[in-house]
Amino acid sequence: MNEDKDWLFDEDELLESIRRFEDMQKKNLQIFFDVHELEAIITYYLDINNKLASVATDYALKLYPESIAIQLKFAHQLIFTGKPNDSLKLLHYIEKVEGSNYEVNILKGTALNLLGKTSEAKAEFDIAVSLSDENKDEVLYNIGISFEDRGQFLIAIDYFKEAYQLNANNISVLYDLAFSYERAGFLKESAFYYDKYLDEDPFSENVWYNLAIVYSLLEDTERAVQAYDYAIAINEEFSSAYFNKGNLLFNADKYSEAIEVYKEFLKLEPQSAEAYSFIGDCYEKLNETENAIKNLNEALIILPEFAEAWHNLANVYLNNSQFEKALTCIHRALDQDKENTGYLFTLASVYYKMKDFKNALKNFKKITDLDPYDEEAWMCSSEILFENSKIDDAIKTLSQALSLNQESSVLNYRIGSFYMLKGNEHQSFKYLENGLRLNFNERQFFFDFVPEATNNPKIKELLNNYM
Repeated sequence: MNEDKDWLFDEDELLESIRRFEDMQKKNLQIFFDVHELEAIITYYLDINNKLASVATDYALKLYPESIAIQLKFAHQLIFTGKPNDSLKLLHYIEKVEGSNYEVNILKGTALNLLGKTSEAKAEFDIAVSLSDENKDEVLYNIGISFEDRGQFLIAIDYFKEAYQLNANNISVLYDLAFSYERAGFLKESAFYYDKYLDEDPFSENVWYNLAIVYSLLEDTERAVQAYDYAIAINEEFSSAYFNKGNLLFNADKYSEAIEVYKEFLKLEPQSAEAYSFIGDCYEKLNETENAIKNLNEALIILPEFAEAWHNLANVYLNNSQFEKALTCIHRALDQDKENTGYLFTLASVYYKMKDFKNALKNFKKITDLDPYDEEAWMCSSEILFENSKIDDAIKTLSQALSLNQESSVLNYRIGSFYMLKGNEHQSFKYLENGLRLNFNERQFFFDFVPEATNNPKIKELLNNYM
């Protein structure tokens, strides 16, 4: 929000003024600066160094205490240093002296915005727009930035769109429109404006990168990969683009392709434990156990307390029936994150495979205590109880789960199947019908334990009612 003045120097003149000012500070010299030079110096420092901006402002106020321009810079600096109330007091004074200067209203709006007074801020900003003339589009754009910085993206969008209508050549507006739409959750609109930006500047790797993220959120993997590829083509050392592309391919189950992209990333960032862990996970998905273990161990050499790598390694050993090794690894993960329900689920699964049902149940209970809505943990607990001939306890567990998850078709189906096994058809049909009403497509959870029930005439009739 540092508006240009018609007196502003060219870059060489500005840099010379900066050099003289810094020499004066370092060598304790006495050097003359006119008010316009000091304005330019303060503006320069406001963008890069708050401390030097404060030094420059204090110096300028000593030389030109009556200068409205310098006082405006001071008000700006107060906002930058988190003192919006002090800035507003100064701005109210300036407004009495120079009431038609839209910069006063811009700064008042910015200060009010920082204080969370959105409607008052908008009123000041709208006054600023009405007072501005030739650079109205810049004023609108800067107002949009103020709301964008506060996370008020929908309000920012209105100002950006108005600025764009006045000046379609300012591609910065396109970028912020796209960014604000993305943050507001309007992903198609975001992609549209990023595309318009790229029509004007097709060699912006950062915009291609942002567009790729938007396409990822839209679950358009092909376009997202293509956008990452453009970003990488423009900047072959764009490590974040490689990493995100690898993640995208991993999530699309394209594990071999993901491995190659992660390897390219590792050429740029060879100490990335996370990349080695993802590669290990890819190899595990491809059933290449040796390579999976090798890469996960590489991750742990780099970062010995990397919980997710320990967890992934535990799963590799679990899937290969190396239960003692799996147990050691998952405990290492839990040492870092004791309440991670994913890690607890793996621990419970290891104990189950080891036929240590007591510890398996104990850890599934920890999960449901932490997350009562975890259907899978409740189901696993009930199945262990059922397998150990404790069907009443299994039903009791599922009843507790249903009291917390009344809209779960899966839980209804499973408790219905257990009642069928107990010979209580009335209760079984009740829960079966609840499950059918909630989600007909998950009915197999009922028949997993009572496959013969498919021949029951009453059940056939129930199914026909929901087909």
